[in-house]
Amino acid sequence: MAESQSPQPSPQRPGERAKRPVTPATTLYRQGVLAFNQGQYLTALDHFQDLVQRPTVSPELRLKGEMGLIRTQLEVGQIDQARQGCQRVLTSGIPQACRWAESVLVRLPQPSGSA
Repeated sequence: MAESQSPQPSPQRPGERAKRPVTPATTLYRQGVLAFNQGQYLTALDHFQDLVQRPTVSPELRLKGEMGLIRTQLEVGQIDQARQGCQRVLTSGIPQACRWAESVLVRLPQPSGSA
């Protein structure tokens, strides 16, 4: 008897996530990262802002977008906005993201009017 010729899914390795479909939000995130890496910070800012404001974005992708937005805001000198973004990341409750946000906050200059 001949074996079935239908394609079989490749086995998933332990700890490996299943691939997710590429969504418009995923595309926005990737475009933001690409623009950031190319030094096109205003374009990256637009992509990340659009991403985090979309109501249907998954919490994981929204968090990644928020972190990209913060990094971009720091590059263009939007320190207060980056500080606010770090506060939002801290509310995520995800330990690694919280540690990242805390490490960014300690490197920021003190807000105007603080002693």
